[in-house]
Parts: sequence; structure tokens; C-alpha cells
Amino acid sequence: MSQARRSQAIDPDVLSGLVMKTDGAGLGALALHLLLLGLLAAGSLWLPPVPAALCWCGYAVVLVFSFCPLHETIHETAFASRGLNRGVAFLCGLILFLPPRYFRSFHMTHHRHTQVPGDPELGVPKPGSRWGYVRHVSGLPYWVAQGRMFLRYASGRVDDFVPASRRDAVVAEARRFLLIYGALATLSVVFQTAALWWYWILPVMVAQPALRMFLLAEHTGCPEVPDMFDNTRTTLTNPLLQRLCWNMNLHTAHHAYAGIPFHRLPQANRLISDRLVHVGHGYFRVNREIYRALGRKPAAAVAGAP
Repeated sequence: MSQARRSQAIDPDVLSGLVMKTDGAGLGALALHLLLLGLLAAGSLWLPPVPAALCWCGYAVVLVFSFCPLHETIHETAFASRGLNRGVAFLCGLILFLPPRYFRSFHMTHHRHTQVPGDPELGVPKPGSRWGYVRHVSGLPYWVAQGRMFLRYASGRVDDFVPASRRDAVVAEARRFLLIYGALATLSVVFQTAALWWYWILPVMVAQPALRMFLLAEHTGCPEVPDMFDNTRTTLTNPLLQRLCWNMNLHTAHHAYAGIPFHRLPQANRLISDRLVHVGHGYFRVNREIYRALGRKPAAAVAGAP
């Protein structure tokens, strides 16, 4: 058990109220996400070339940030309804080539062993140079890793962090995803349409750097210790991005109290504000500091898993 847990930074009676789930907040956040996607997609189709291109880029970023509802639903805190959590997780995972059962096993292990031995994020190759940072942020290592994961899992070989009781389900889901991708590719050829390329595949590739930079800020440069207040960074950002990332910029509060739903993280963050050790002011600034640190000796450690 981490020092963050033992310290009881939030009164237990207050915490019992914070962990209560609801469908309303999750549906509202999801509706906003879908509304932004719809408006930006429409703008990319109907506006003149320059604003249309800008809308398409915005659409790509919002689409790749489907990672945030995926993250919240695999915690099963986005909604009170288990069916809603699982359904939204499946759809978001399909968009991002990140099967939710696999991701849940990976991510829950990360929560149990954050920044200490046993954390699967520490087992991912990390940038040790500025060129390594650029390569990582490009998203190329992510696509290579996901391709290998699909091949291994579909063949029945899974990682140790997948509990034995869930291995069959995780393997079946990987195979199901590959079948769906194959079916969608076949339909695109049959109907001679490039819609999936322009409004799914290419956007999640082009906007991958935005997601990589967002994820790098969570633990990069924080010490590899069990104290959740010291091994995780909270990054302050503008209200639009905070809504888009479902309050996951308040990452210290999330790691210290993973059962708190996303819509109550601002309240939790205020309650632990005097305990925060690593606070970033904007994602570009945090990533600029990471990049600069990689030019010094010894190279800074950079976390890089989804």
C-alpha cells in the first residue's frame, strides 16, 4: 500500500461521497465529445479549404482523445451502469486499436505498481535522447507495439500482467477486434469508399503526437517511488482541454484515489492541493522541460506507455 493511501489526505467520510458513481456526468461528457467530433467533421467537409483543414486537424485531436473516455470506462467510473462502461470502452478501444480488456489488465497493474518494479509502463522502451523523444512522440513505437500485441494475443500468447482468469476473454477480444477491422476494410473496398481512411485511420495517426505528449506528462521526471503524491504529475491546463481529457490532467488525485469518478476529480484535487509535489503548467511547457532534460547527462527517464 502506497504512502499516499496511508496518509489519508482526504477524510474518509468525504471520500465516501466522492467515489459515488452516476450516469449523468459521463453521458454529458460523452455528448460533448461527440458534439465536438460532429461539428469539426462538418466543418472539414463544408468550409473553405483552409478552415476546413483546421477543422480536420481539430477533429483528429478530439478523436484520438477518445483515449480519455476509454481510460475512465476501464476504471468503470465513467458511468454507474456497467453496460455503459463496457460499451463505450469497446467503441473507444476499437477507434484507438487498444482492446479494453487488454488495456484494463495493463492499466490496473500500472496503478498497483506505479513507478516501482512491476509497473508495465517501466518495461516499455523509454526515450533516452532528444531523437528518442521525437520518435516516441511521433507515435511510431505505439503502432509497432500494438501490431505486435495483436499478433501475440490473437495467437493466444499474453503478458504476465493479464490474470489467468481473464486470459481467454482478452485473447477472444483481440481476435474479435481483428475480425472487425478485416470486415471494415473489406466493406471499404467493396463500396469503394475512403471515408474510414480520412475520418478514422489517418486522424488517429496524425494526432497521435498530441496524445503521446499528454501521456508523457503523467509520470515523466517523477521519482520511481511508491508515494502517489511524489510519483505522479498534475498538469494545469485550459478548461477546454481539461474537459476533453475528462479531468485526467489532475492525475495525482486520480492515482491517489483511483475510485473517484472523473467529474469529482476537481474537488479531490482541491482537497489535496497542499500535498501536490509535481505540478506542470501546460502540456507544451512540461514536454519542453522533458525534451531539454534529455539533452543533459545523465539522460532523464521518460515514461512512454499508454
